[in-house]
Amino acid sequence: MAIGFLLVTSLEWWSYYTDRRPRPKLFSPFALGLLAFVAWRFWRLRLRFHALHQGIEGEPAVGQFLERLREDGYHVFHDLTGDGFNIDHVLIGPAGIFTIETRTWSKPVK
Repeated sequence: MAIGFLLVTSLEWWSYYTDRRPRPKLFSPFALGLLAFVAWRFWRLRLRFHALHQGIEGEPAVGQFLERLREDGYHVFHDLTGDGFNIDHVLIGPAGIFTIETRTWSKPVK
């Protein structure tokens, strides 16, 4: 996008120094193409933001569900970080030690 703006600016300065009239027919297709590209990129980013938002909501929901296991003698730990990784949830209890990685999936829209 920066290269596109640099190109338009350089063409405008060239027109300014050569005393040429503005030519909107030259720049309009370029601007519309750039606008379409940016809109497409934002549309794709919207899907990523939706997935991140689901993940942000999903991990605490699983954590709240796992907290109920404290009544059964489990110790529950959340979001343990290591060198270059993290573990979402760890359960330590009578049945053993469990690590849980949370993945949130969306339901299909009907």
